[in-house]
Amino acid sequence: MSLSQDKSLPRPNRRIAEEDRAWCHLYRSARDPAVAAEVVQHLRNDPEATRCHLALYLCCRQTLRAQKDRIARRQHVGRVLRRFLGALVATPAAIVRRLLSNDEDRPIEMIPQLSTPPAVRRVLVLPDSIEPARGVPSTVEPSHVRTAMTASSADSAKARAARVA
Repeated sequence: MSLSQDKSLPRPNRRIAEEDRAWCHLYRSARDPAVAAEVVQHLRNDPEATRCHLALYLCCRQTLRAQKDRIARRQHVGRVLRRFLGALVATPAAIVRRLLSNDEDRPIEMIPQLSTPPAVRRVLVLPDSIEPARGVPSTVEPSHVRTAMTASSADSAKARAARVA
């Protein structure tokens, strides 16, 4: 080659070479979702750059779609795991809590009972329809006894008042 031929070839400008290296770096890092989002934003604002670097633009868009799919998949797996763990752990815990809270006497029922006296056991076995015998005094006083007691207590109150006066 002669000197005249060397002058006819365009010499690469240093700025253009640096820009080409930067674009090559962007092509390599286009798989990173953060870089891909910035590149897509830049290329959308500059239609000329989008036309020159269409492959980079499409690669970045593909990266962003894949990232969106990964996020959706992770959310779906998270929902499934939450439901599974809810059924495995939370539901039995809620059932136990409900069983224990419905009846406050249930823990007391679990305590073994003390032995009851034989007379109480016999009374508990008797049916409710049995009437007490006629000669046995009842625990409830008849009305004529009560009125007699109140009359005698009224008389004694008058007698006490007369003695004091």
